[in-house]
Amino acid sequence: MKQRFLFFIIVLFLFNSCVEEFELDTEEYKPVIIVNSVFTDNEQIKVFVMQSGSIFSSWGNSYERSPLLDSAFYANIRHEPIKDATVKITNLQNNAEEILYLQDSFFYKTRNILAQKETPYKIEVSTPDFTSVSSEAIIPKNANITSINYLGYAYTDEMDYPHYKLNVNVQDVVDEDNFYEMIVYTKYLEHDYDEFGDYYFYVYEVMNDLCIDIILQENMTLGGLSYIFTDKQFANQSHNFEVLTGNTTFYDTILGDRVSQEPDFYLVELRTISEDYYNYQKQLRKNINNSHYDTGFDLQTGFSNQYTPISLFSNIENGYGIFTGYSFVRDSIFIDN
Repeated sequence: MKQRFLFFIIVLFLFNSCVEEFELDTEEYKPVIIVNSVFTDNEQIKVFVMQSGSIFSSWGNSYERSPLLDSAFYANIRHEPIKDATVKITNLQNNAEEILYLQDSFFYKTRNILAQKETPYKIEVSTPDFTSVSSEAIIPKNANITSINYLGYAYTDEMDYPHYKLNVNVQDVVDEDNFYEMIVYTKYLEHDYDEFGDYYFYVYEVMNDLCIDIILQENMTLGGLSYIFTDKQFANQSHNFEVLTGNTTFYDTILGDRVSQEPDFYLVELRTISEDYYNYQKQLRKNINNSHYDTGFDLQTGFSNQYTPISLFSNIENGYGIFTGYSFVRDSIFIDN
């Protein structure tokens, strides 16, 4: 009995001796500038300037998501913007320069420079408290949508949800390594009313659903918002993309109930994006999907028990973020249901 007791004491001592306490020094973290700017041709260049935070900092949850109407398709703004930055854009083709102005205390914007395709641009951002950062980008040539065909009803899934098939033919930009983003919208008429009576307004909704195309299947969607892919499997040729869509569902305030209906209009936007933007989006989507709210993702800390952080791609020298341009084409089809 004494031997067993002595053995227990020795084991307990060994376990305690393996535990080492240490103090985590959180004062060493030094934030850097984050610059996010995604621009397209014939538009002013919009730039979001923020600062990075440590894993112990609290995150806000303000977002700007304005598809179709805004060139910054999915700009996540999770920190208060830096409002005292000097942001300069230079057209490297003709050396025209412009200092951007602060719009609504939220983002910086050019007044005179409208981005143009195949024109290189440089951004330089400096503030009193941070090391200056810079980057260069160019808007690539745009591909073409040669046709859109509505193939009709495809099937009804186990949740009794109908799916429809859309065929989009894309002609690749020849003799270049190309990267693309495809977004499919529908448009429906929403009914509402106020003190002046009934009124109607059009609402655009992103319709990307399940993906049955082999090229699109190999790439990760961002919450169903868009597909990103390369031209490796159809370089210098055209390709028929088959995309599944579903019903449009919205709340009708007059009926006081949700309405689900087959879309009668599709708008397809095909973006030719840079390799930098493609790599940035790939990592961003992995990060978002890996930290999905269903796994206990905490907006305040940015982490959960199931969350494994993934390093994001950045093309900002001395900082983080993305500075990139894209070109685009759009085509639409009306279906007489």
